[in-house]
Amino acid sequence: MVMIKPSLILLSLLAVVSTASAARLTSPNAGSTLGGSSTEFRWTGDGAQVFQWHLSIGSSERGEQFYSKGFTSDVTSVTVTGLPTNGTTLFVTLYSLEREGQRFVFKANDYTFNTPLPAPPALTTPAPGSVLPSDSVTFGWQDRGTNATQWRLRVGSSSGGTEYADVTVGANVRSVDVSGLPTNGGTVWVRLSYFYINVWRDLNYQYTAQVTSTTPVIIAPGIGGTVTTVPFVVQWTPSQTNVSAWQVLVGAAQGGSEILDTGEVATSVRSAQVNALPDGTDTFWIRLRYQAGGAWEEKDYQYAYDPNGDAAPQIFSPVPSSEIFGAQVEFQWTAKLLNVDRWWIYVGTSKGDDSIFNMDMGTATKVTVNNLPTNGETLHVRLFYRVGESWNQRDHLFTTRRLPKMSFPGPGTLIAGPRINFQWDDNGVIGNAWALSVGRAKGGTDIYESGTLLSDVRAKEVQLPVNLDGEVWVRLWHLPNSLTWSYADFLYQIQGPVLPALTEPAPGSTIQGGVTERFHFAPNDTKLFAYWVYLGSEVGGRDLFNSGFINTETTFIDVDLPNEDRTIHLRLWWLADLNRWQFADYTLALEVNDSPDNPAPNITPPSL
Repeated sequence: MVMIKPSLILLSLLAVVSTASAARLTSPNAGSTLGGSSTEFRWTGDGAQVFQWHLSIGSSERGEQFYSKGFTSDVTSVTVTGLPTNGTTLFVTLYSLEREGQRFVFKANDYTFNTPLPAPPALTTPAPGSVLPSDSVTFGWQDRGTNATQWRLRVGSSSGGTEYADVTVGANVRSVDVSGLPTNGGTVWVRLSYFYINVWRDLNYQYTAQVTSTTPVIIAPGIGGTVTTVPFVVQWTPSQTNVSAWQVLVGAAQGGSEILDTGEVATSVRSAQVNALPDGTDTFWIRLRYQAGGAWEEKDYQYAYDPNGDAAPQIFSPVPSSEIFGAQVEFQWTAKLLNVDRWWIYVGTSKGDDSIFNMDMGTATKVTVNNLPTNGETLHVRLFYRVGESWNQRDHLFTTRRLPKMSFPGPGTLIAGPRINFQWDDNGVIGNAWALSVGRAKGGTDIYESGTLLSDVRAKEVQLPVNLDGEVWVRLWHLPNSLTWSYADFLYQIQGPVLPALTEPAPGSTIQGGVTERFHFAPNDTKLFAYWVYLGSEVGGRDLFNSGFINTETTFIDVDLPNEDRTIHLRLWWLADLNRWQFADYTLALEVNDSPDNPAPNITPPSL
């Protein structure tokens, strides 16, 4: 067949374009929002015999001002660059040259896609998620290249609320002064709306009101506000009160607890999750109980519930615009009123960035993300959700708390014992005192607990248990200019060397009493200077045998065992570092030997 330039075929046969064939676009999904100015388009013949292809992209049906190119039959994808990112609709047509009987016919499939909006404006002053400096604040924002023609700022105790301010200004205005803000430590919601491409678009932010009260208060949901999402998280603060215990009750009536009762929880607990509200709920109460000076006190707060107040899916934990504490966090989200088929999540340090995390979540509605920054940066989380064939997205802002960081070993790395010198950097955080704990679980202290360390200490050597393998958590505590300790958690993986071990009889096995038993041990991967062996009636005991110093050329000992039914314990000591002994404990079972006169087993040393 003579090859004809596809562009010439299109010009000559455009008048005889037929109805759509089985040939079709497979990616992106029809009707979805493109990821940016560069997009890969893929297609398939899906059983049809296609001789040539042509792809056109325009701002109107069958338009081609953005792209128009033909391809040979073996090409089934192309990456198109320079596409608009202004929120407009793109019209894409895939032409396929197919044979119908004795003639060739161009067939066409038409698709529409949404282009992503440009980077939206941003409220920058005060910093999103921060504590407001007073009851009078100037809220300032940046246009960031969006040619908005109008602005509207709403400030209230709930998302979209207006009880503190509702101001509409012209295109050139970039700030609004708001006074009369609360000073109770509650949540203040700010909605910055901008008019772009004939549509009002909203950006939501949360702040914490300045606390003038010295007593504990609820800080989320905003006091007296409206909850639009279930599940949601209740958060509180001790203010300046020395609290020794908490309890939170949630009920339909004041003081009720049928929705949630945390029971008494430790002073370090500052949040609780409400997973559901009863059908028909429009108001509910939260009671914050706290123990101070040996006496229990309480405060009650009433809230409204409006599930239709914001129907779009969103992350509810952590609370959007709140401060994330630590390098690891679990994000949870809800579909609200929509029937979401699939989720995808990005986490990064700028809008739409996925440098920290990028995962197709399927139908899951929560995920734990590690390696978050702890330098006070703004964290951007984009939640994609698919309804039918259409992908949508919602962006969330969080603020990371500046925390000390481990400088050695690097968090997340594989470490090896038996002794690790953990070192840390204050990362610009005031530490009037430090403490370090190490455990097999997050926050655990079963491996090591340092107690309080002086402010100038930046390292601590820790001896790890023998044969430790798997996850190890390090919690670094610091005491800033307050009476409240804070901490940062760091996760490591440890796979220690294969250490000296008892090899025969098998640990945990049953052996005959009343005989001389040979116990074999091996150095494995460890370079040794000496061994020492205890055998006793209890762990670490030596009432049955105490070997004394054993040189490393010996790999066994012989012990006369009592003829009893009992449990015995063997402790194998080894010297792998001069002046530093280590050990491993083993348990074995003795069984009475009915023939105590049997000759002892051969105990002749092996030939050299």
